[in-house]
Amino acid sequence: RLNPVARATAAALPTRWTFEALLLTWAGRRADDPVIDPVEPFFPAGTDRAGIVACVWALLALLIGAIYANVFIGLARARPDLSRTMERRPGTGSATR
Repeated sequence: RLNPVARATAAALPTRWTFEALLLTWAGRRADDPVIDPVEPFFPAGTDRAGIVACVWALLALLIGAIYANVFIGLARARPDLSRTMERRPGTGSATR
């Protein structure tokens, strides 16, 4: 069992969702049988198992978040720094462009 901090960290990592989706896909119908379920040691069905659809949605949400962060950082870098474009008028203390 993971402590709450480790569990929250694992939920934010795409490898966790990819691993669960691949395991469930590989196990197929065996994942539904509690006697021979090969996924149970990694993702207990009663507590930690999300399912393939939830894994795909989590991966899409992480991808969208990464794209959004990339665009946000790119726009922030492309924006001109106003402090460098402002010039001081000699003797007035006010700034002009």
